[in-house]
Amino acid sequence: MELIVWLGALILFLGSFLLTYLRYRFLWFSLILSLNLMTYFFTSFPEGLYRARWIYLANYGASFKALCEAKYYVMLTSLFLHANIFHLAFNMVALVILYPYITSLVNSAKTFCIYFFSGLASSLISSLFSTAVSVGASGAIFGLLGGDIGFKLKRGLDVKIDLIASFPLLLGAGLFNVNVIGHFAGFFTGLLAGFKFSRE
Repeated sequence: MELIVWLGALILFLGSFLLTYLRYRFLWFSLILSLNLMTYFFTSFPEGLYRARWIYLANYGASFKALCEAKYYVMLTSLFLHANIFHLAFNMVALVILYPYITSLVNSAKTFCIYFFSGLASSLISSLFSTAVSVGASGAIFGLLGGDIGFKLKRGLDVKIDLIASFPLLLGAGLFNVNVIGHFAGFFTGLLAGFKFSRE
């Protein structure tokens, strides 16, 4: 059974990587999406792919307990874990929409930096100010959303519509027991990075 899981995860990774890379030609984007899909398959296969096993979320998700135990690697691993299939689907759809768009505004390396550092900031702030275990790419994705607004602010463009669209998502997440603190941390990290990276 374990061999089947590993083979399935590997096939899913290679297949999704090739498909997305051939379609978009963005290396980091293809790696991020493929790693998310592979990780979810591996962690959820014993549960019928509907939800991830709690043991993986507890051991590799971001939490204050993990920080106290000096397990700093969870700040990174938590970005590739998702609680259930709906959590994964929402984040991956948002990733497919936002990542190529942000890359068209700057470049692939800067988009990756926005995504990566927004995700780390989200994990860290969540661990410091929340008692729950934090998992998912949401903080990094909200960083891309913040990056878009940062670009437009730097260029003097109108951001009213972007803000109107962003804040209901940020605040409304709390209604579904989602880590709002992490989302705001990712959003504002992306906002600052987008402002800095914006091309004149």
